[in-house]
Amino acid sequence: DSQYAQSHQLINKNLKKCHTSSLDLPRSKALQTHPVILLKLVESLLSAWKGPMHHLVKEMPSLKEVPATILSKAREIEGKNNGLLEGVRSILNQIQSRDDRNENYPAWSGLPSLQSYSDDVRHFAFYNLIRCAGRNAQKVEASLKI
Repeated sequence: DSQYAQSHQLINKNLKKCHTSSLDLPRSKALQTHPVILLKLVESLLSAWKGPMHHLVKEMPSLKEVPATILSKAREIEGKNNGLLEGVRSILNQIQSRDDRNENYPAWSGLPSLQSYSDDVRHFAFYNLIRCAGRNAQKVEASLKI
């Protein structure tokens, strides 16, 4: 994180908050969160990434000199996010009625930045999106281990 920010003189600017920062998932078993509530939180987090991951994969080829392996990895991550989301929804469907479901999740507003004509804006948008995705992947993993 800091190497990219330093090399682009962004260290003094605040990084844009992640669109999912409002979703606070428990980080330890000590918090004793009910499993259904935890699954709903994970579902919200994964749902909030469905659109951004799609656009990340779609817009990534617009970056100059992106290796095919990076694009392939982004597609793989998108597929894993969607697969995990389907799995969590399947579990929730088995333990609660559809009426009890919460379809609300944090909205992402970064598409204009990913499609910007400015290379700096686009690069920073990709960087921030990937940074946030990494942090959220850690949140999901930790939550599913609880």
